[in-house]
Amino acid sequence: MEWTKPEFVEVKMDAEINSYQDDFSGI
Repeated sequence: MEWTKPEFVEVKMDAEINSYQDDFSGI
């Protein structure tokens, strides 16, 4: 099991949240 850097996880979460907000605002 690889250890994932917290910074990388935060960036990935931010990217997912941003893309989700973009889709949501498109309604």
